[in-house]
Amino acid sequence: FRYNKKSNDITFLEIILILIFSFMQILVFKSMYKVHFVNSYLSDEYRLKIVVDEKNNSDIKSETCKKCDKLRQVRDKHCFICDSCVIQYDHHCIVLNSCIGKYNYKYYFAFIVQSFILVSMYIFVNAISILYYITELRVKINKL
Repeated sequence: FRYNKKSNDITFLEIILILIFSFMQILVFKSMYKVHFVNSYLSDEYRLKIVVDEKNNSDIKSETCKKCDKLRQVRDKHCFICDSCVIQYDHHCIVLNSCIGKYNYKYYFAFIVQSFILVSMYIFVNAISILYYITELRVKINKL
């Protein structure tokens, strides 16, 4: 298709792309915010729940953290970067500077997926733009 436009005109397609990119960036920042501020650190209520569950069910095993002396379950780990115990510790994300655990794992996964989609969209739109300008350049060269 032929695409003739003046340099200052904004087409409907460009407005739609700007809105989609803006919406995706808002989603990425929202997920990043939630990962960072929804913490999975051990609380007093969680430790009380461990004690009650351990009394009611003998299969649940708990231990005391050697670093911070808090009662925790086996799946809970101590993060040496944050210096605190994390419920169902997965890893410490150096990009977000936050521990990924039970309560913020779904937001972390959403952040990864949305970031991948956003980067893929950037690559796709830039590739289309480059191909368009290459074909326009070829047309101008052939006219010479």
